[in-house]
Amino acid sequence: MKIPMSRAAPLLMILAVLLLPRPARAQFVDFQDFLDQVNALPTAAERDSVVQLFMDFAANNGGFPYIEGTQAHFIYYNSASSVGVPGDFNGWEPTADLCQRITLTNFFYLIKTFEIDARLDYKFYLNGGTWILDPLNPNQVSGGFGPNSELAMPGYVQPPEIQYDPGYLHGTVSSHTIYSTVMGLTFGYGVYLPPNYDAGRPEGYPVVYMLDGQEYYALASINNTADYLIHHGLMDEAILVLQQPVDRNNEYWLNEAFVAFLGDELVPEIDAAYNTIHAPGGRAVSGVSLGGLTSTYACIHRPDLFGHCAAQSPAYWIDSGEIFNLLNTIGFDPEISVYMDWGTYEASIQGPAITARDWFIANGNPIIANEYHEGHSWGQWRAHIDDGLMFFFPGSTGIESDERVAAAGFEVRNHPNPFRGVTTISFDLPGSGPVVVDVFNALGQRIRTLADENVTGGEHSVVWDGLDDRRIRVSSGVYFYRVQAGDRVAVRKGLLLE
Repeated sequence: MKIPMSRAAPLLMILAVLLLPRPARAQFVDFQDFLDQVNALPTAAERDSVVQLFMDFAANNGGFPYIEGTQAHFIYYNSASSVGVPGDFNGWEPTADLCQRITLTNFFYLIKTFEIDARLDYKFYLNGGTWILDPLNPNQVSGGFGPNSELAMPGYVQPPEIQYDPGYLHGTVSSHTIYSTVMGLTFGYGVYLPPNYDAGRPEGYPVVYMLDGQEYYALASINNTADYLIHHGLMDEAILVLQQPVDRNNEYWLNEAFVAFLGDELVPEIDAAYNTIHAPGGRAVSGVSLGGLTSTYACIHRPDLFGHCAAQSPAYWIDSGEIFNLLNTIGFDPEISVYMDWGTYEASIQGPAITARDWFIANGNPIIANEYHEGHSWGQWRAHIDDGLMFFFPGSTGIESDERVAAAGFEVRNHPNPFRGVTTISFDLPGSGPVVVDVFNALGQRIRTLADENVTGGEHSVVWDGLDDRRIRVSSGVYFYRVQAGDRVAVRKGLLLE
């Protein structure tokens, strides 16, 4: 039977629609739902259409790597024979974590579970020989060997202090050289001067000697961090000396000659050229990895010069832990304050760092020691060095600068201070009325309300157990206790130790 054309056209359209690849749902419940959908399709064209839909879905739901809760989905969508994902989480072994490929597609994926606040560096390793950045991920972290792609889980907070902000004053950085007689080398170094540096300031300026100083500047934006802390009153105005090694593995490897250069040549040059505090309490030395080892080593040998030690991911493991033999034989001045941080994704660093932390605590040193779900990366160190700077040379925050403090008419005390675990906050009130006692972190964010009630005049006290309002333990560092009685306010600074 011949079908009239007027009836044939609609029928042909229906047949054409029926023969089209089955459309995928525009939404996906989760990544497993996507896998179920794509694997149910028989042809490459059908699968590719679902992959394209998912790529759009992921791009509009947080981007790449695609994250669901504590699961990160590394995705490579291009032609390849194999795709590995080396990174902080597997010791940068290129084939330790290989992606699966969805059959009949160029879609490769790897699912890994991380802590909700983890931040990790990674790359892709293609075809057994080519290292590349993740082409789908615009977030990168510069390192000593070039940039890496950055995975930041949902609970990780990017550090605001490393960004340049045109809204406040900035310090200056100048370049210099010094010839070391003891080392027989010429070293380069930079000097950061705070925005309102005054050569006549009566009290002088504290100085932080930063090993690997060029990296602190180029990879950690330490000048931006200092500007931020000074602007917000979180750190005293300080001079930063950005020392650059010539032969890093030699100079930063338990080298007494280098410490002699640091103490007998560089420090005197800085003290002669700038308005500095000529006492250990006004000097800190800071470094990462081997630099963290060397900052500790310098403080062992020169407690007469350095009163503060910052060791980020310190390489205490070298020479079978020789640094611990030195600590036990030479000793470490218990007056030296110590700042440490390290990552749980640093296999050779974590154990010795914990051992050192416990040693310093037993030795009686004031210490902040923080562990993060991160790896051996400038992405870690740049985000946390501010804690060390605030610890060594704290400033006056906006909380303290409240003009009502001077007229409060009462004082806030806390004991012990510094403290571990629990501290008692005491205050004397001249009269009865409403009182609010709050705890703030160094950024001025309220983290705990300890009291909000009407009280009688006289002496009162409340206890802070180091927990926030959610009853989660806060990290060690500087905190502020504000007691507000009516329109009168008084503030006290406290130091929570590890």
